[in-house]
Amino acid sequence: MGKGQSLIIQFVLFFLIGFSVFLIIGNFFKYQNDVFRDAISVSSLKAMNSYISSMAVLLSSGCDSDFSSITVSLGNTSLGRPFDVVLEKDMLVLISGNENYSSTIYNLLSTYDGSGVAKSGTITITLNKMNNKLSVSG
Repeated sequence: MGKGQSLIIQFVLFFLIGFSVFLIIGNFFKYQNDVFRDAISVSSLKAMNSYISSMAVLLSSGCDSDFSSITVSLGNTSLGRPFDVVLEKDMLVLISGNENYSSTIYNLLSTYDGSGVAKSGTITITLNKMNNKLSVSG
């Protein structure tokens, strides 16, 4: 093998090793970014869920009228992803991308039937004490 051929093989080998190290480091940082993003997204959904739950509890305990509603303004996105607020019969669920978080609203939904779906942004929580219904819309 000549001197020129060994230099070319050496160059190709060092290039492949360097490119492989670059890809490994890049994928590590991307994976770390995805893990942090998911953790922050779940924490954000927990905070919004707690805020919506507290507004529902405030609505149920603070009003003496049979029909009342409150409008809550949330951000349009959770880490750049729009989210949905779903109030089912026994759970309040916030969904953003692949992440979701659910709670029981402090056992308030054992008293009232929950229903409704709202998109991110401004949502309205409505309580009808005569029909025992709690709903979200928006």
